[in-house]
Amino acid sequence: MHIQKKSILINYRHNPYTDKLPYFSWKLDSGDQGEIQEKYRIIVKKGDVTYWDSGFVKSSDTVGIKYNGKDLPSMSKIDVEVTSVGTIDKSEQIEKTWFRTGKLSDSWQGKWITGWYYNNYYGKTDSPILRKEFELKSNIHNAQLYICGLGYFEACINGKKVGDDYIAVPFTRYDKHSEYFAYDVTSLLDKNNAITVLLGNGFYNCFTDDPWQTAVAEWRDVPKLRCELHVEYKNGTKDVICSDTTWMTSHSPITFNGVRHGESYDANLEQKGVESYGFKYKKDEWQPARRTRGTGGRLVLSEQEPVQVVKKLHPVSKKQTDTGTWVFDVGVDVAGVCNIRYKGKKGEKITIKYGDHISKEGHVDHEAINSFIKNYYFQTEEYTKKSNKPELHNARFTYFGFQYVEIQGGEELSLDDVEVWVFCNAFESRGEFSTQDEYINKIQDMARRSTESCCIGTFAADTVREKSSWTGDTGLSSEQILMNYAAESFMSRWMLDMREAQREDGGYPCIVPSTGWGYIRLNGPDWSQPSVEVPLHLYESTGDKQFLEENFEELEKHISNMSNLADGYIAQFGLGDWCPPFDGPAISVNMSSYKCPVRITDTGYYYSAVVNAQKWAQKLGKRKETKKYAELAENIKESFISHFIDENGVPKGNCQTSTATVLYRGLYPEGKKDFYVKLLKKQIEDNDGKLDFGVLGMKAVSNAMGENGEAECCLDMLRGPEYPSYGHWVDMGTTTLYECWNGLGSHNHHMFSDVSEFFYKYIGGISTSFDGAGYKKILFRPALIEKYGDVKCSINSVKGLIKCNTKFNKNGATLEIKVPVGCEGKLILPKGWKSNTKLLKSGSYKIQLVR
Repeated sequence: MHIQKKSILINYRHNPYTDKLPYFSWKLDSGDQGEIQEKYRIIVKKGDVTYWDSGFVKSSDTVGIKYNGKDLPSMSKIDVEVTSVGTIDKSEQIEKTWFRTGKLSDSWQGKWITGWYYNNYYGKTDSPILRKEFELKSNIHNAQLYICGLGYFEACINGKKVGDDYIAVPFTRYDKHSEYFAYDVTSLLDKNNAITVLLGNGFYNCFTDDPWQTAVAEWRDVPKLRCELHVEYKNGTKDVICSDTTWMTSHSPITFNGVRHGESYDANLEQKGVESYGFKYKKDEWQPARRTRGTGGRLVLSEQEPVQVVKKLHPVSKKQTDTGTWVFDVGVDVAGVCNIRYKGKKGEKITIKYGDHISKEGHVDHEAINSFIKNYYFQTEEYTKKSNKPELHNARFTYFGFQYVEIQGGEELSLDDVEVWVFCNAFESRGEFSTQDEYINKIQDMARRSTESCCIGTFAADTVREKSSWTGDTGLSSEQILMNYAAESFMSRWMLDMREAQREDGGYPCIVPSTGWGYIRLNGPDWSQPSVEVPLHLYESTGDKQFLEENFEELEKHISNMSNLADGYIAQFGLGDWCPPFDGPAISVNMSSYKCPVRITDTGYYYSAVVNAQKWAQKLGKRKETKKYAELAENIKESFISHFIDENGVPKGNCQTSTATVLYRGLYPEGKKDFYVKLLKKQIEDNDGKLDFGVLGMKAVSNAMGENGEAECCLDMLRGPEYPSYGHWVDMGTTTLYECWNGLGSHNHHMFSDVSEFFYKYIGGISTSFDGAGYKKILFRPALIEKYGDVKCSINSVKGLIKCNTKFNKNGATLEIKVPVGCEGKLILPKGWKSNTKLLKSGSYKIQLVR
């Protein structure tokens, strides 16, 4: 047995900066079936100073091992050594790694500053540039930059960009907390140096006049900077360069930037040498920085994966419109920016319009979304040329959701002149699912692409219209994102936004962060379910109780709020089964035309929250709460059955969502489970094999069918080519998930992405559970649907690679299964299939199945 190379994680990241208490994880490999770890040892030190030596601990645990040593020093590189000993291979296997601490509790020396002309934010939409020159001694050993620029920032040292991230500062409740970033800049420094920082507005100084009251947010203020550059020399001495009023500031060539609107750049305003040491200031353009107020909240280290360019593409085609503009088709719907080689004459203004809708006349079409804002415009960039030569440029402080790019002005550009930079938080891909069916594979790709497109600092609901996070959408997608990606840090950080948004009475808004909008409506048990779902799936994905511990108090407040608003034990104040099939435009009256009564879905989520609170309490050793929530859950169930189940056993609404809620939540009379499985299947058959649900029904129906041996029926319905279905979307030519089954509304929306979770759990056949959290106990449940061909399904979990591949042959099928070290599996087959193997220890298997 050995520790996998580069598998040690600190707080679920490789070599991170962290201000949190470290939790350690690692993966093991073994050539012996059934081998597990017998004991481990963790040593944490800086140089010759040891801060923690756990000694050998007899345990098979390899995930979420909590640091239990002395206080770590701030702004330091910390070495980690992990030793693992197996039950068969008794040799000590050692692997090493490191992480860095941030400022921890150290006070900031740097001051908050802004551009000299930013005495307030009224009428100011540009991007200030802030600059400082400084000299250093030779023999630099190490240099770390700690920086927060709100809303966004881009820093350069001696003309080289700091970091490989873009618009990295996440949208937070800034008056609760903002996030600073840490960079190793040792290689960028010289004896004589210049640091420049551009500031963007982002969501901090968001001036959009929109329905979500962004422009009147309590936190809104001028763009601002706080930073410290800590330089350590080889002789042990140090220098610190801080943000203060010795910095010089000016206007930049970015004359306009708005995260929902776009960006305007006038290359004629560039100042030659501004990023280099020795730059000469013009008195009428440069003045000392202005001190400004802070944010009113904590400044904490950003500990999620940064937003990066994860892929570069070129358009696949272009067409000229009737007005002479050129429309470039990227071929897929993405989120990001374009790095464009502009051609034209000096002083010529070129307009670039981004979108994923095309009008009948062939133009990028914003008509459907323009009604959401009352000032400026959506997703438009302007560039003014400084010469007659080609000029390369990309927007810095916005991003766009788009498949099409319409360019007006300048000379005709080739496909190679337009390079698409695709943005996403740079978490690792961990899941793979594919079949031999083109439709199913495209649906999986659509779910992943929509998920990636919406992960830009926060888990936004869409890429074009709002770019903010609707709570219910995130909860619905939280299980699949942790199957497809190593997104523990990303989702854990998102839960901080959720906790900070909760009011004292336990209520949540329907979007986070919230300016104050969304607390009064659209925020019932259904759209507040991430307080349950996200920590639950983080725990199930890792087996790490910290995710339950840090969210349990908020869950209790959430339950208290629901109980106070419930009529007896029946809840009815949520949004409902949003976006069922409908005819007509994507407006609220149509998007809320669901069949299932809100009382059923709301009470179902109320019950689920209480059941989970009881399980969490038991796991956390809270006996009083365990008993309390067990009793409350029983009362809700009894009330649900008496209110909503008629004398024939049919739930109110008599629709797929109603019946699936009964099944998925376990809200049926004792002994009646099979009745509801048959009823749900009949409801689908009576609807010509088509779905009749929205996003809540999708979650309930797919899980209810999958758990009860009806995965094939469910897949046929979801994949079917006729409206409404995912297959119909494929035939419409989409490359991402739509908001509405009829293809209207947003064209890149992740809220229906839990179809991917269904694929992994019930078609490929890999899932875990609360009792087997961290994939210590794996349920292998392949659907074995021969008409869709062989299946490849794997998840590179926190414990290691899990695999369940299906290959059909003339004798039946062969399963290729891999169980990681420290885990065990149970094989469940559909009716009509047999195997001599049921229980699996760690190792690799080829299992022949017969009918």
